[in-house]
Amino acid sequence: MTRRIERFEVEGAPRVFLRLPAGEARVVSGEDGVVEVHMSGRETTLERFLVEARGGQIVIEPEGGRIGRWSGVNVEIRLGAEAEIHARLASGDVTVDIEIASLVVEAGSGDVAASVVSGDVRIKTASGDISVGSIGGRLDAAAASGDVRVHSVAGDVNAKTASGDIDVGEVAGSVVAHAASGDIEVGRFLGDLFQAKTLAGDIRLGVTSGRTFDVKFQSLSGDVRTDFPVSAEKAEGTTARLAVKTMSGDIVLRNAD
Repeated sequence: MTRRIERFEVEGAPRVFLRLPAGEARVVSGEDGVVEVHMSGRETTLERFLVEARGGQIVIEPEGGRIGRWSGVNVEIRLGAEAEIHARLASGDVTVDIEIASLVVEAGSGDVAASVVSGDVRIKTASGDISVGSIGGRLDAAAASGDVRVHSVAGDVNAKTASGDIDVGEVAGSVVAHAASGDIEVGRFLGDLFQAKTLAGDIRLGVTSGRTFDVKFQSLSGDVRTDFPVSAEKAEGTTARLAVKTMSGDIVLRNAD
């Protein structure tokens, strides 16, 4: 196993672009004003990687930018300031242990985990779980096979899974969530639009009391349960719209005070 270290002095918030054919990527705390890239793998593979400052960002990618049949490389990025991270992996996990400004990940297979992101998050993975602590902006997440789990989102949420659950603790913005086979749950919804659909799975939503909702619930084979009274008459002062549909599963609306 060979190691390679590259060091860059930067001003302000760093921007990092990573393209990795196979391996693991981790973002950790480092020195202020510096981006350090620590790589480990076969010597012949490391020699064929470009690690350079280009166009106002630090770029880490194979020669020619091609993701083909490469041996695995582990990359650790050490940062001293909140950074914008954009990663593309054919196969491998991405782990962010520190607070960053924004996160974009495209992964063929592998898990994506981050602690705190002050801005927007956009993640797409064909096979793997998505897990994020708190998000200060918007969340766009798509997992073909895997779960999406987030503690809190200050902006809007757009999440899709083909086979996996969507679980968000608290959302301040709007929510659009689709799951072909899996449950959808938002523990505390504070936005003005919640639109959720699942073919096989339950949909659970927590809302605070004192609000009035325009509600449309549909379940072909499942129960609908709510902690709040429901009226067929249109209420005055509607504050949000809830549109929930499941083919085979329960719909639960509960008090999140």
